[in-house]
Amino acid sequence: MTIGLLGDAGKLTLGMDHLSGSPLSGKQMFGMVMDHFGDGVKRIEGNWPYGDNLAAFNRSATGGTPLKTAARGTWTGQRAAEYGFTSGRITRAIPSLRVVP
Repeated sequence: MTIGLLGDAGKLTLGMDHLSGSPLSGKQMFGMVMDHFGDGVKRIEGNWPYGDNLAAFNRSATGGTPLKTAARGTWTGQRAAEYGFTSGRITRAIPSLRVVP
């Protein structure tokens, strides 16, 4: 399932969930959205409350990677780079609470 919304300022908000058995890969779905909106996409917004992007981001960030670099290393960051989006901005990151026994 893929949902893409293009805002007035060219901000693409994309929601994707690659379901088992889907005839399309996630990369194909991303490409279809980018092809649909074309040059209207000026920036891509990633919201990761759960899932693979968040897990990859957290692994990198907790390993000492700067947040922007960690975001670029996610699946979405890599797809965005394929379309020429190479800079990023972290608008909100919520640190986790750690319980020490």
